Amino acid sequence: MAKEYIPTIWPNPRHHHELAANTSNDEMKAALYDYQYPYTPEELMRDPNYSDTVKLQILAMDSVSDYGQRWRSRS
Repeated sequence: MAKEYIPTIWPNPRHHHELAANTSNDEMKAALYDYQYPYTPEELMRDPNYSDTVKLQILAMDSVSDYGQRWRSRS
């Protein structure tokens, strides 16, 4: 039986778009757009397209956001 995919990080897409529009770092901009949807930390950390520094910055930002808690409480 296949393991069910359950994202644990729920980023705020609006925040990701605002940051991407204001950064001069092309790698960060691409990562912010790629990870604006729910994901797992493992998924992000395995992504070979981005440096560990960028991945850790996005994970830290999204982990402290309360957006996911508010989104899940609506359902």
